[in-house]
Amino acid sequence: MASDIKEFFEKVNKPTNRLQKAVAYDISESKYLATLKALGLFSKIVTGPFWRCLESKYCSLETANEIYQQLHSFLEIAKDDCTDVLCGEYVPFPDCIKQDEIYERLTTPDVYDGETCAVLQQIFTSWYALLIKAASDHLCGGAFADVDKKPALASETKSVPRHNKFPERVFALLDALTRFRPVASTLCNEGYIMFSLNKTADWLNSLPPEKKEMYIEQSRKERRTTRQKYKKRLCAIQQKRIETLREKRQHIIKKQEGPEGPRSLT
Repeated sequence: MASDIKEFFEKVNKPTNRLQKAVAYDISESKYLATLKALGLFSKIVTGPFWRCLESKYCSLETANEIYQQLHSFLEIAKDDCTDVLCGEYVPFPDCIKQDEIYERLTTPDVYDGETCAVLQQIFTSWYALLIKAASDHLCGGAFADVDKKPALASETKSVPRHNKFPERVFALLDALTRFRPVASTLCNEGYIMFSLNKTADWLNSLPPEKKEMYIEQSRKERRTTRQKYKKRLCAIQQKRIETLREKRQHIIKKQEGPEGPRSLT
């Protein structure tokens, strides 16, 4: 694709504005092309398959541990030598890779492989350190590492979500609604999100007309009570923030005074 873009700007359409000139310049720089290839390989080999493994309906705490450990073992080797990664011979999740045309192009040797290898090793090194810090409980010696020896733990965590995509989606919707209609209260936006994601309209339409009207009328009657609960919750949140700020201020004062107590100005 890089050669196609370069040929387009050289033979078909000369760059006429700053954006086109910037693209034409970047497409001729080996360091940019090597970085793009490294990011593409990382997406195809690591992040994409990693998410597909975690999102599988067969994934449990035990299999999640295996996924994290498999990724850890891969990064431990690839951060020092990723020669086999460039050609697709060494990957962490071979069964979850989508071997499409893009993957074939990314794993084909080219003149930028030296720089691409250097970029990949930097990415692998950063991810290796991050994985050890963020997923230490799932690696060897961690709290959840030997889940096969703890049947009670396996049973308790059977329904635990394997990722945080849904809450992130909810907060993204809340942020978008807050920006779109800043005058609306948080309670109003929360109700809109819950009504949409829970598919309340579909559920109401599936009920008999008299029962549907009963639930709607009940919701109308509970409006005042819901608003009162919302105001109490806001007050509790505000009070908690004030207490947290007070504790931080006291901690800063104690730290400035030191173990010997307050210092005299004279």
